[in-house]
Amino acid sequence: MPADEPEAAVDLMDDTFFTCERFRCRMRKQICVDRQAEWDPDAPRMPIARARFDACADCEQGRKIREEVGMEQPPEGFKKCNKCGEIKPFEAFARHPSTRDRRDGTCKKCKAEYFRQRAAKKRDSPIKICIVEGCGQHVRARGLCHNHYMQWRAGVGKMVETRNGGREWKRCFQ
Repeated sequence: MPADEPEAAVDLMDDTFFTCERFRCRMRKQICVDRQAEWDPDAPRMPIARARFDACADCEQGRKIREEVGMEQPPEGFKKCNKCGEIKPFEAFARHPSTRDRRDGTCKKCKAEYFRQRAAKKRDSPIKICIVEGCGQHVRARGLCHNHYMQWRAGVGKMVETRNGGREWKRCFQ
């Protein structure tokens, strides 16, 4: 690779790009499909953003690209899961008030599997013990249990180095 060429150069002549007739620029085909999917005439938007993507709603070139990419929109009342990629009915997705369709992006089955794996990973991790000698409580943060952490946070306790190279907890009363 020549020295004057950037390392992560993008080939705009690749078949994943096309020249958009409306915006007069090279664009990734997937971005065109996403813009069409995001367009919702009833959604509240800033006037600039609305005017910018309204053109994507009824774009003939975009429809052809959507068919070419194979990304036709799921039927009414169905949604594609972001994790498994399956098209499922809305009932298979948890409610999510801040999304456009008021449903979560991941189906309940995939989300449950994720939390099962996360819980198993957490179960298998070793339990950390407070670094204060003789305490024996579980760690909350900074290697300290809840009581010692709250003392440290309030400024009435701190770890100090001892002469023999060890560490010791000292209460500091103000």
